[in-house]
This record gives sequence, C-alpha cells and structure tokens, in this order.
Amino acid sequence: MSPWEEGSINKLGMKLFERGNFVIHGLDIRKVAKTYLIDLSMKTGQTTNLVILDGREGVYIDKVEGSQATILYSRIGRRIPVYCSAVGKVLVAFKNREELEKLLQGHIYKAHTPKTITNERDFLVELEQVSTLGYAIDNQENEAGVRCIAVPIYDHTGQVVAAVSMSTLVTRINDEELARFTEMLRQEAIEMSQKMGYGIPFLQR
Repeated sequence: MSPWEEGSINKLGMKLFERGNFVIHGLDIRKVAKTYLIDLSMKTGQTTNLVILDGREGVYIDKVEGSQATILYSRIGRRIPVYCSAVGKVLVAFKNREELEKLLQGHIYKAHTPKTITNERDFLVELEQVSTLGYAIDNQENEAGVRCIAVPIYDHTGQVVAAVSMSTLVTRINDEELARFTEMLRQEAIEMSQKMGYGIPFLQR
C-alpha cells in the first residue's frame, strides 16, 4: 500500500499534509493532477510525477509509469533534495528573497553525481533562470543517466503548491523532444493551476 492510499495518510503526517497545501479549499491536488499525469504519460511514454515541498525536500505524492519506463529514482513517498532536482528547483524558485534565504540557511550541498550543484551561489543562479523560464531541468544532477523536466502548479493564492514533472533516461530524449515535452508539461500545468483556483479573482481575495 502506498503512503497515499486510503487510511494511510498518517504515515507522512498531517503537518506535511497541511504545510504542503495538499488539500486547499476542498481541492485535493493529487486528485486534480491524476488525469493530467496519466494523459502526459500516455502521450509521451515517459514517467510523470507530482511533488510537493516539505522543508528543504520535495516529496513524491503521485507517479504514473510510462510505456517506456525503466527503474528511476522517483517513487511515491520518496524525498529528494531541492538543489539537485527539477521538481525541487521549481518548488523554491518562485519564493521571495526572504523565504529563500531562510530556507537555504546552513544548507549542505552534497554531490550526487559529477553534475550536481554543490554551492549556494550556483544554486541561486540556477533558481533565477528557473523563475525566468518558468520551468526547471535536472540534467543528471540527482542520478546519472536520468533527465527530468518540471513545471510549477499554482493555487488560488498565486503560490506554487506543487510541481509536475516528467523523467526519463538521457538516451531516450533529445533536445527537440525536451522542448516539446516541456511545452506539453506547461500547458497541462496551466490547466491544473486553473482547477486549483489560480487566476480566479474571487478566490484570490
């Protein structure tokens, strides 16, 4: 049984549930995203993931295996550092300076691969790029041979509530496909955000 099946939510605790805005105004981000995760996976053949932030880590709360799936690091309930993952970058890149400084204070950057960002200066540069582009890429920074793309999902307050991502082996995606998959993710994330109340004036009061 996964940590998110009925009756097992206490495995990760209500604090995580609330802090990650997993349920907002009666909207369950996992239920909202499920159809889109399946749709993206079917269209691309790749693995799709839904991740929320807990402290300095992202937590996988849902995953759909693609037809081309192989064994990847993502699994429901797994935690991943923000500095070496596309989902992590997206989850923190849109925070204000004060929130970001507090989050990263005293953070230890451990190398997972030769491509991992290992200092705050480079990480902040990366986050600036993510906030400008609106998406993030993990190019073998967390696991050798694996590439991941992630985009943010916004809630009714305009805050990033989750990240949706697509992960695959580097041997299975070229630059042209990367651009196409990124645009597909962005379009699906826009629809998910709208369903979470993003852009609806009366919910933003």
